[in-house]
Amino acid sequence: MLFKPQTIISTLACVLALGQAVVSFPQGETLNSRELSSDENGIERRDVNMDKWEGLPSKGTATWKQTIGNIFGSATAAKAKEKAKEGYEDVMKKVNSDYKNEDTLVAALYVPNKGIYLSSIPKKPTMDKMDPKDAPAWAARVSPRTNYHAEDAVEWLYEKDRSSKLSATDKYPAGSTMYVYGHFKDDKTGKAGTAGYQSFCSQSVTPSCTTVAQDLGITKG
Repeated sequence: MLFKPQTIISTLACVLALGQAVVSFPQGETLNSRELSSDENGIERRDVNMDKWEGLPSKGTATWKQTIGNIFGSATAAKAKEKAKEGYEDVMKKVNSDYKNEDTLVAALYVPNKGIYLSSIPKKPTMDKMDPKDAPAWAARVSPRTNYHAEDAVEWLYEKDRSSKLSATDKYPAGSTMYVYGHFKDDKTGKAGTAGYQSFCSQSVTPSCTTVAQDLGITKG
């Protein structure tokens, strides 16, 4: 069967246009920023499924984290709010029953054109891994404090994930937004308090998570 030259040219043009539509991303985004979150084996997943960062669940020393890529522009501040709650619910399924009443929070940091970073409260094995050199902008604001919170953990994860490091004076991209969801232990009953969206810590440590986030240009969701 013979094809007219015009037909062949038209077909090739359609194929090229389709290819451009598939690989064309908005300005400032890369293929890596659009990847779905994946487990240690590189298997892609669409739902929140937090990985153990460091520590032992059986000892109550585990920290949980997840990075959700900006696949086809799906990462938004509104999604970060959803993922903070979903992350908390996922952690509560994985925490050893002996520790379910302890303070349990999950922070979700949305960074435009990058993704959403989730982390529970970092325990000591994780804090020991959070090298300030990997997150210069965060480190400059959080120093001299060394007792890190969930808010600190997601800030560190974001900077660690960058291909080019921020300077100590840089701020995060405009529109960066954070949510925190979880519960605190009720000191009177010894049981978990009511879970919900929480404020950043503002007085328990110095500098507070509120101060650090504001100095980095992060909006509280």
